[in-house]
Amino acid sequence: MRRPGLATWLFLSYAVVLSVAVIVFFLTTEAATPAFMVHHRGHAMHQMHPGGDTPGPMVDELEAVYGRATRQALIVAGIAAFLTAAGVSFLFSRRITNALRRMRSASERIAAGRYDERLPGPAPGEVGDLVAAFNRMAGELATTEQRRSALIGNVAHEFRTPLSSLRGYIEGFQDGLIRPDAPTLESCSRQIARLSRLVDDLSLLSRVDAGIETIEPRPCDVNEVVRSTERTFQPAFEEKGLSLSVTVSSIDRPVLIDPVRTAQALDNIVSNALRHTPKGGCVTVSTRPGPTHVVIDVSDTGSGIPAAVLPRVFERFFSADRSMSGGAGIGLTIARMFVEGQNGTISIESTEGSGTRVTMTLPYAG
Repeated sequence: MRRPGLATWLFLSYAVVLSVAVIVFFLTTEAATPAFMVHHRGHAMHQMHPGGDTPGPMVDELEAVYGRATRQALIVAGIAAFLTAAGVSFLFSRRITNALRRMRSASERIAAGRYDERLPGPAPGEVGDLVAAFNRMAGELATTEQRRSALIGNVAHEFRTPLSSLRGYIEGFQDGLIRPDAPTLESCSRQIARLSRLVDDLSLLSRVDAGIETIEPRPCDVNEVVRSTERTFQPAFEEKGLSLSVTVSSIDRPVLIDPVRTAQALDNIVSNALRHTPKGGCVTVSTRPGPTHVVIDVSDTGSGIPAAVLPRVFERFFSADRSMSGGAGIGLTIARMFVEGQNGTISIESTEGSGTRVTMTLPYAG
């Protein structure tokens, strides 16, 4: 059995209100009429028959006529009110239900994969707000679908390169064309490490999105986090022939951070600088106190980033030069999540051919 529609409920609500109004008006009239009639008929009869008796039949007839006229007026007014309520409820409900039907049809098309579907607007009042919210939701779904498609394509690309390299080496070993000497095995090891790093980054990113990777800020010494990063990366910089310079300022107030997440963010930034700085270059990490935040700068003398793509560097899987980066384009995304999750900020400045500087700010404790 089909449930009553919006027009029915709207009409019934109008009908209930009108019925109550008519009943209250009728009862009020019935209650007030006797007193009203007694007063005015006495006055009228006194004017017509000064000092005489009031003719009973005339008075009774006057009361009866007045009562019939009142009831007829109430009946006519009630019928007119109910017809008006029916018309108004039909017009208003049709406007609302038309919008709801369009929304239902659009949602069905979106569920079928047509993420470009939108509702026409603008519409008045709350219906307009609902249409605008629906269109925003559809836009977010379209963006999410684009990211999903990009994710699949980028992950496939990132896995394809090292897997193709490893496959080439293995086939060369099998055919006797390549000797499994130390340099060759070292190259294979680097490709495996790249795959392992990609899997770890993807796993971390998915856990951050799901809220599994929690951030637990506490008062910490930010300089110690920076020194830890220096100890971690110093061997890699020496192996590549780069200089890693760390300068920490005296900071007399603790910083409210999660040291593990802050270290992960800083490691990702320094790792990017390591990959993009050529041999003989320098990467500098420094800290300095600010009025309300501590500032951490990571500067390099690398190739820089073109201005046209600089606003996109924090996007997932984005790399200005994928052939040179060796990364999956996830590191800066994770860094931004961790920094902003600690009420901090992260920004980047770069000049193509001159180097890049990434700046993080983290709040003081208390």
